[in-house]
Amino acid sequence: MDYETITYESGRIARITLNRPDRLNAVNKTMIDEIVSAFKEAENDPEVRVIVLKGAGRCFSAGYDLGPGGYKVEPIVQEWKAMRDISLDHPATVMWKLMKPVIAQVHGYCTGFALDLVGGMCDITIAAEDAKIGQQEGRGFGTLALHLWPYLIGPQRSKMLMFTGEFISGKEAERIGLVLKATAPEQLDEEVNALAEKIASGPPELIAIHKAQINRFYEEMGLWGVIASFRDLDAIAHLSKVATELFELAQEKGAKAAVQRMMSGF
Repeated sequence: MDYETITYESGRIARITLNRPDRLNAVNKTMIDEIVSAFKEAENDPEVRVIVLKGAGRCFSAGYDLGPGGYKVEPIVQEWKAMRDISLDHPATVMWKLMKPVIAQVHGYCTGFALDLVGGMCDITIAAEDAKIGQQEGRGFGTLALHLWPYLIGPQRSKMLMFTGEFISGKEAERIGLVLKATAPEQLDEEVNALAEKIASGPPELIAIHKAQINRFYEEMGLWGVIASFRDLDAIAHLSKVATELFELAQEKGAKAAVQRMMSGF
């Protein structure tokens, strides 16, 4: 299948690469649909044993595309429905339910929507030590949607990152348990490939069972109910006065102007 915003390489290790480097791999509706399609393609390919998710160019992803022609907020009921529909077939929820393991390979910026993909919903994340990981969008646009942050790093660190919008390095993310491992940038490909090959050498049936059993711990703790709550609260957050103003600014002057306004304080 031909893709517009990602590349897909099949094989024993399938590789899905976010491929809008000129936009820092900012995520739009087309990319969301294509990531889901690529996940399902890999899931249905008997040759594939492991999936690697990465970004082209300077970073993994700078989050959702908020610039001109990007995200448009709807009235509350429509926005609520949109958040519900997205969460039902979101790349993160699809990834969680796959029988095959997903390794996220993070370099450069990883913020906003990108954290829905690597904030615990993938199976393993390996980051460059100098990666910049944070939820800037939490300062003005929305809230946690599909992250496992409270499970992984606890309530205090989750709140600090959401309240401040600060970035942490890949090295710090490893220290607090947000990613499995941080490595030197020049060794990132090698580290990810070595782990993917090791996993791929195992029996696919048992790996699928292990993934399902471990994920079920979080589901039994109420994961899907928490995600439903995040989704509803995110829709409400999008209609707040500050979010509405920032979305309008992003549409008018671009995402950079909105981020600068958001981080300068209110």
